[in-house]
Amino acid sequence: MYPRFGRKKEISYPDVFLINATKDIVMFMYDDRGCEVIAKNKEIIRDLYKKYKEWIPDYERESIDNLFK
Repeated sequence: MYPRFGRKKEISYPDVFLINATKDIVMFMYDDRGCEVIAKNKEIIRDLYKKYKEWIPDYERESIDNLFK
């Protein structure tokens, strides 16, 4: 993840991060297709994974599924 704030060569909107400091979760909204959810401890986001795992793109599925095994 590399925020685009202040880069003058790109014509795009800045990256958007939503931070929940209470739950230690960061959500990176990369474009209109979705976001990445990051946590210090994977157990914090396990319920999100279970509920929305069908939304994970095929090219990411194996690596993300392995994280939650």
